[in-house]
Amino acid sequence: MKDQPNPLGTQIFEVKTRRQISVLDYIDGYFGVKIDTIFGYMHELWVEKDSAIINFVKLKNIERQRQVDLASEKERVKTKGEADELEKVFILKYGKTTYERLRKGEYWLGMTDDMALISLGMPAKQNRTIGRWGVHEQWVYSVYDRLYLYFENGVLTSYQD
Repeated sequence: MKDQPNPLGTQIFEVKTRRQISVLDYIDGYFGVKIDTIFGYMHELWVEKDSAIINFVKLKNIERQRQVDLASEKERVKTKGEADELEKVFILKYGKTTYERLRKGEYWLGMTDDMALISLGMPAKQNRTIGRWGVHEQWVYSVYDRLYLYFENGVLTSYQD
């Protein structure tokens, strides 16, 4: 019997003869068991499986999958909620018409670099030149068959598509 439900767990008790055990849990091929007053984990190979044990394993696997599904759904709802909140912020900041254009992936002269990130996402590459006139950036989008956006101090001044 081990202290953890994995092969690297420390052996805490050695079962030398066939014994009565209480099965408490099942985790990734290991049964959480109680023998007398000792609690630990036994690999499923060492537990004789009758119909009750087989059903117990099925129920534990279903329960674990439900927990995974629930956690995934909570994350999806959280992400959707965050996206909805972000959309509200963008509509307030840029107006509904401009935000709709950004959602469609449009780009135009005069848009800001923040707007380009909303519209097109992160570029594959960014080249930056800094001079006394300010900051000149070239954004390269390879996903769009080599779209180049050119920004002067954060404003799109030209593009090449």
